[in-house]
Amino acid sequence: MKTRIRPLSLLVTISLLTLALAACGGLQDEAWAPEATRLAPGAALADGSTGQERVLYVVPSDPDGAQRTLRRALALAQPGDSVVLLPGIYHAALELDGLGGSEAVITIRGEEGAVLDGQGTLAIGIWCQDCAQLVVENLEVRNYTDIGLGFSRSRDILLRDLVVHHNGFAVQKVDWEIEGYGLHVESSQGVTIEGNLVFQNGPNPQTPDRLMGTGINTFECWDCLIRDNISVQNVGGGILVEDGVNVLVEGNTILVNDLDASQEEWWDAGIWVDGGRDVTLRANVIRDNLGPGIEISDED
Repeated sequence: MKTRIRPLSLLVTISLLTLALAACGGLQDEAWAPEATRLAPGAALADGSTGQERVLYVVPSDPDGAQRTLRRALALAQPGDSVVLLPGIYHAALELDGLGGSEAVITIRGEEGAVLDGQGTLAIGIWCQDCAQLVVENLEVRNYTDIGLGFSRSRDILLRDLVVHHNGFAVQKVDWEIEGYGLHVESSQGVTIEGNLVFQNGPNPQTPDRLMGTGINTFECWDCLIRDNISVQNVGGGILVEDGVNVLVEGNTILVNDLDASQEEWWDAGIWVDGGRDVTLRANVIRDNLGPGIEISDED
């Protein structure tokens, strides 16, 4: 039986972080409001369009309102607008199709204490397909069984300053061939993943044929940047770049990930580059992982 050496300082840091995150919860769910107005539950909702960029606020409301009101705010958002989630717990799983697309970005931003929480039953926090010119920032995303945040066939996406943890532990969408991820990007171009804290994602316990998760998982990502993230204590790899083209992985810290898939006769890695071309790894800190620090392969 293999054992891991976990630095005391890191464990203390993670413990304090976990306590701090736990303290963020406790508010009710949400309702949205356009412009700078916060509407009471049940009040009339107005578009508030002025032809200028707007801020659509999502504020606490009835316990069952998160899914409906978040969807409505995003449906109203136009290029240049921001959807701001005020502090609270949002029990929502959003499937967004074709959001954004013009030269001006749409921003989804959380204020301090805004949390997307899957309650251990919802599959994916945000799944965005065919999205473009989109920023998602400053949110905590936790307790989704499959993926915290996922993007497919999207372009010009920025994911930054997110805290993504305890996702991908009991995959429901088995036909998607998901292993359990914190952040997941596939078949997309111009994606930047920057300044995020990603920890304790992946299947728990590990099971045959679905062993490994990944903190930051990318597949067929073109012209992408993965920079200044911390990926720690995931059940699986820290960062995967599979079949990527022109990808820069720079300045990341990858610590104490559990990468042992030896019963399947392979290993994951702190940073795993599998296939693709023109992938650059630079100035990353990779330490105290169970498995290789860097693995370069072409599985196919």
